[in-house]
Amino acid sequence: MGELLFKVSGISGKASELDEDDVVAEATSAESSRRALLEVLGLERRDRILAALYLVRQDGVVVVRQASMQIWKALVHNTPRTGNLLGYHLLQTANLLSIS
Repeated sequence: MGELLFKVSGISGKASELDEDDVVAEATSAESSRRALLEVLGLERRDRILAALYLVRQDGVVVVRQASMQIWKALVHNTPRTGNLLGYHLLQTANLLSIS
């Protein structure tokens, strides 16, 4: 799923060292990747995918947790803001998991 999200958003997903000049480019890239995800996936699907990814970051399996953290950090640049936007979908996904 991570590779697909990286392809859709147009980012590589690889960690890199940023200097001061790259910070401005990073902000522009973050906005364009957010717009690309919204255009391709639509609001509802994007929010459901990001909510599931947010919850998977707490998984008990280390490999899953690390992969989801890497994907989250590459796609989301402001976790508290994104968490607020995803509130409804986070609760809905958590309720579905508790029923299972």
